[in-house]
Amino acid sequence: MNKIYQLILLLTFAAIPSKAQLKIDKKSIEKTIKEKEDKGQNKFIKIEILSANEKITVVNDSVFFTREIKNLDTNQSYFYDSKFDSKELENIDILNDEGLKLDKAPYKVITFLSDKSIQEKEYQSNHQLDELFKRVRIKTNDDFEYFLDFLPSGNYTYNIFINQPIKVKSDFFTQLEKLMNGEDIYLKKGTLNQPKIVLNQKQITFAEANQLNANQVKSITIYKDEKALVLYGSSAKDGIVVIELK
Repeated sequence: MNKIYQLILLLTFAAIPSKAQLKIDKKSIEKTIKEKEDKGQNKFIKIEILSANEKITVVNDSVFFTREIKNLDTNQSYFYDSKFDSKELENIDILNDEGLKLDKAPYKVITFLSDKSIQEKEYQSNHQLDELFKRVRIKTNDDFEYFLDFLPSGNYTYNIFINQPIKVKSDFFTQLEKLMNGEDIYLKKGTLNQPKIVLNQKQITFAEANQLNANQVKSITIYKDEKALVLYGSSAKDGIVVIELK
């Protein structure tokens, strides 16, 4: 029985406070689960673990992960889905992935049993569930970024800003890109990790910048590297173009 599977069963069936769970060794976990199995208490069909905008569903050794991401400009929600074996989560290094940390949030664990009954538990905080969701995020991160490539440009939850490339560039945007290239700042193929464009102190998409006319513009200032980070933070790590209108 793999460790992630043990963790899920323990959280669902073992009546042990979450702080105490941190001190339980592997043998104790296996013993607790075996006792529940002998009593016929963990013949489950499905387990759902919900946290804010994410859901993990466990059926046997299969893990299904759903993550909602919302466009804050249009209030439109999009749903990312993934499926994999729970064993794939065991060897993931979670020590140096600060950007993938979850916000602390209440969890709900729903267990669907073979006798058609449903059990629910709520955790205001839980270290193991924090770790479980973080492992799932790391496991699915590359695929999630690929999913983002197909979403419309805009400002999204999780501090994500998506910038779709422009098919037909205006004269102004063509000149703007030349200025950027002169500072060794280039547009990339993907929608993430693009140079940031700020108009009158608000970040805008490439499509919005493409609508500007040179006659409207008062000044264009380009920052990169350390100066960009000092002035505008980590969101400017790929360079930033500051445009002010007349």
